[in-house]
Order: sequence, then C-alpha cells, then structure tokens
Amino acid sequence: MREVDLSSSSILIVDDQQPNVELLEQILGMQGYRKVASTTDSRQVATICSELNPDLILLDLHMPHLGGLEVIEQLRCLPSDLYVPILVLTADITPEAKRQALQSGASDFLSKPFDVTEVLLRVRNLLETRFLYLQVQNQNSLLEETVRARTSALEAAQDALVRKNEELSLALAKASEVAELKSQFLANINHEIRTPINGILGMVNLLTDSELNAEQQECIDMLRSSSDWLVKVMNDILDVSQLGSGKARIERRMFDPRILMEELSTVYRSRAHAKGLKFYSTVTPAVPRRVSGDPGKVRQVLDQLLGNAVKFTESGRVSLSAELLHETCDALTVRFAVDDTGIGITEEQRSRLFEPFVQGDGSLTRRYGGTGIGLTLSKKLVELQGGELGLDDRPGGGTTAWFTATLEKLPAEDLMEEGKIPTLR
Repeated sequence: MREVDLSSSSILIVDDQQPNVELLEQILGMQGYRKVASTTDSRQVATICSELNPDLILLDLHMPHLGGLEVIEQLRCLPSDLYVPILVLTADITPEAKRQALQSGASDFLSKPFDVTEVLLRVRNLLETRFLYLQVQNQNSLLEETVRARTSALEAAQDALVRKNEELSLALAKASEVAELKSQFLANINHEIRTPINGILGMVNLLTDSELNAEQQECIDMLRSSSDWLVKVMNDILDVSQLGSGKARIERRMFDPRILMEELSTVYRSRAHAKGLKFYSTVTPAVPRRVSGDPGKVRQVLDQLLGNAVKFTESGRVSLSAELLHETCDALTVRFAVDDTGIGITEEQRSRLFEPFVQGDGSLTRRYGGTGIGLTLSKKLVELQGGELGLDDRPGGGTTAWFTATLEKLPAEDLMEEGKIPTLR
C-alpha cells in the first residue's frame, strides 16, 4: 500500500486513569498525531463521538459507571454507516476477555502496561484500515453517482428515442399518405389527359384516311408525333409514381428476345436513317428464343436507350445488341446494349444522370427536349428485374448504354445459326 500521512487523523482516548491518558497522549504526540482528544468519563463518549467523529478510539475495558463493553455496544448502535476502529486497552489478557470484546465490536487489543512500539504499530494499522475503508466508501460513492448519472442519461436517451420513433412513425404514415395521394392524383391526371389525347389521335387517323395535300399531311404527321410524345411522357410519369410507391410489379410470360429486338430495330432504323445515321442490330447465338420475363419492361428500357442514342447522335451510327452473360440450370442473365457515336457524357454529367427530372446538361433540354425522368425510370425498371444499368464512354466520343436482365429459362427450341444474327432490315 502507498505511504499515507495519518498525522491529521482524529483520535479519542477513553480511560478512567488520567496517568494512562497522559502517557498515551505523549506517545501519540511523539509520532506526530496532532488531533488527540481524551476523557476519563465513559458516560461522555457517545456525545464526544457525535461532535468529534474520531478516526480511532482507544477505549479502556474496565471503567466505573459504564464499562468498555457497554461503551462499544453503545457506539455501534449510533446512526452511522462509517466504520470506526476501536482499540481496547486492558490488563486482562484472558481469552474470555478478548472474546467478549470482539463479540461486542472491538477491532484490536492493547495490553497494559503499554509498550511504545506496540502502541504506535497498532494505532497505525487501525488508522490505515480506517483510511482504506473511507477510500473504498468514497470510490463506491463516486461509482454510484456515475451509475446514477449514466442511468439518468440512458433513460433520457431512451425517452428521446421513443419520442423520435413516434415522430418518425407519424412522419412515415404522413409520407405514405402523401405518396398514395400523389399516386392517385397522377393516375387521375394521366387518365384525364389520355382521354382527350385518344380523341385527338382518333381524329388524326380519320384525317389520315382522307385526301390531304402535302402541307396538310405534314401537319397531321406533326400532330400525331406530338400526341404520341405526350402519351409517352404521361406514361413515364405514371411509371415513376408507381415505382416510388412500390406498386410496380414484374410480369412473367414467355417471349422471344429476337422478335422484341427486331420490332424495336424496325422502328428506330427508320428514325436513324431519317437523320442520316446507320443502324445495326445483333443478337448472339447463345441467347435462346424462348425465355420467361417481362418483355414490356425490357422493351420500355430499350426504347428509352435507343431514343436517347438517336436523339443525341448527329452523325455516325447507332447499334443495338444482346448477349448471354451468365447461365444456370433455370435462369440466365442477358446483357442488352445500345452503342452510339453521339455527344458522349462527362463525369460530372454521369453523377447526375440518374437523378429524377435531371439531364446531364441544362442546355440539352433546350436543344434536344425531354423531361429528364427517362434514365431514372429505366434504372428502377432494370433493378426491378434484378439487373443493373450503366453508361460507358468510349475514347473519341460516343456512349454505350447497357443493362442486364435476369430471365427464366424455358425448354429450348430451334437454335439459331452460329455467328451474330442480324434482325430484319
């Protein structure tokens, strides 16, 4: 144990013989103990202890009026939770005397006549015991205070967490309600707009069947194109709303990827040729003719990528391809890609492309048009099919937009010939 300065300890001497008291005071004074009190009347001990709060009591065992054993019992009954060692002074060194004193609560014995060395050693040992006891009590108090503080902080944090969870639950319920209302609103708006557009398209078809001059035919073609574009925009907005509210679902039905590619190629080949662009379409032989998946969503994503490729390419070519990436006993992963020699894309634009209602460059909206939701919608549709969508730049300009789709295998039928098979020209 580290060295402790015990000279400031408070010591009480209780002995009915004044010479014994003076001798003990002299011995303790020689050792440097400065706070020493004494009394020869054992009846005053309880009162003195209440005022002095001694760290050690030297108590004579045999005294008139109130014996040492009675004093010990009286002291131990005082309302105090602190341990005060009691050193019994006695000339009776019989085992019975020691047993009675220990049973009453004494801490140690000091035989009369006094030996100076023994007095100092026993006093020091008991004071060190007292000091260690107080140190433990202090540490326990600090620990209890720390536990109380941390418990209080934990309870406060738990209450705050409960309140925050309640607030989040309310906010989530409100957000769900708002999302549902928004979805219903968009569906209603879509229906309300689609109804007059269908009427417009019907009238356009009737006018197309009539005899028109070149200028009238051009106006009708422009009206049909604008109506088709408006329908596509409304469909995209409705799809984004459904995906955001978790209502979109994947359909599973049989389709032929080659026929899907051929149909899209027929549409976009004519658009590419109108801009003076070359158009190519290839499907690797490993892609089977019969698969199960959602051809509508595959077509929707390809339609978006091909539309962007033709829109943002001023010269050169646009290519559409499909290849088998991975195959298991019951599923396969097909990679669809649209490659162009268009304006390309910067890193800054790439980081913003998949944000809703954002185009890579604000000037693109003015020059090429568009809502900025196409790629966002495509990305969500691809993820819904268990795939991923990406854009790759090529040195010298141009972009490759690709996505993967996980499709279910069906019994193989007619296998395609080896090599890349072009679709219908």
